[in-house]
Amino acid sequence: MSGIENGILFSMERMDKITLAASKQNEGIAVTGGQLGVVGVPGLLTGNGLSHFISSRGFSSADVVNFQVVLAGGNIVDANATSNADLWWALKGGINNFGIVTRFDMATFPLPNGVWSGTLSYDRSQAQAVAEALYELQTGPLLEEPHVDVPYMEMIIPGIGLATVDATPFTDIVNFTGCYPSAIKPLYNIGPQSVTASRKTLTQNTAQDMTPVMELYDKRLNRANLNVKASRELYREMAGMLFEHYNSSTIAGHTIGVSWNPITPHVVRETNRKGGVAGGWQELNQNSVNLRVNWDNAADDAAAIQMDDAFMEKLTEAARKWDALLPNQWANNAADHVDVMRSYGDANFEKLRQVSRKYDGNQTFQRLCSGGYKLR
Repeated sequence: MSGIENGILFSMERMDKITLAASKQNEGIAVTGGQLGVVGVPGLLTGNGLSHFISSRGFSSADVVNFQVVLAGGNIVDANATSNADLWWALKGGINNFGIVTRFDMATFPLPNGVWSGTLSYDRSQAQAVAEALYELQTGPLLEEPHVDVPYMEMIIPGIGLATVDATPFTDIVNFTGCYPSAIKPLYNIGPQSVTASRKTLTQNTAQDMTPVMELYDKRLNRANLNVKASRELYREMAGMLFEHYNSSTIAGHTIGVSWNPITPHVVRETNRKGGVAGGWQELNQNSVNLRVNWDNAADDAAAIQMDDAFMEKLTEAARKWDALLPNQWANNAADHVDVMRSYGDANFEKLRQVSRKYDGNQTFQRLCSGGYKLR
């Protein structure tokens, strides 16, 4: 939970009611929520949002058909495609700069046959082969079939145990023959050390054991983001950088993960078709590279963050070398010190500022609301 010193904290934890429209059936439908059951709703949907259905549906925030918002003056308004449309657009990536969202109305979609998903785990020595396979998938099968995706591939150095590389294929098309969809065969050709992927319900997929994930929330945390164009050469170089950079760390409980989240042109096209978002995404074949780091003790904060900054600088220089660096930051994953709102581009930034001045004339959410990324 966020906090503020000598201020007022608005806790939204009891605002957890889910209501299905009377016209909808109770089963066989889904929304573009987070990939894990522990992911909160407001931050996900006001920061663009990553779901298992990103390839076919676009960013999670693209499926918000209406925001109910409490403005700084206390007025409650709806923001959608026909009423306060500028605020509707701004909230899809503009996070906490405009008001307090008290209700999200989401588009639903049919999910009649469950999903096929899971994890393919590899030894760190296979990292480059997995990165190559991800590039082959991203420039071939994932472009041709939006319903087949690899929402993320993650390289992990745990505080205790062996470093691994995990790929997480996902599809809501389950009427294929064989043990897995043919589109993701390159990942199987490498020879994963273990496989948990299978047919299951979406609920089973999101309700997996979150104990290891939740334990990390009791530790120190840092994160950072870099968006890059799909590049075989860059992927090859990036594959070994994590293990090389952090191999000498002596920080207690140091757990490092880098996830690669493919963003195909279809993701951006579908998002724009639904009204667009404020995230500055270009219609390119790209990858959002996200660093997540945990450690045990506050005394190690400076050393840990210094290592992270140096690592992200190495990634940035590699992306620049291969002409693959993209300017925008993903608000859900960006580092604290990054100017996320300006990274969306000059036109989007100015539009966001205009929306802020229109709905928050006294700039309450710029001056008095701590946290997040401001429009300054």
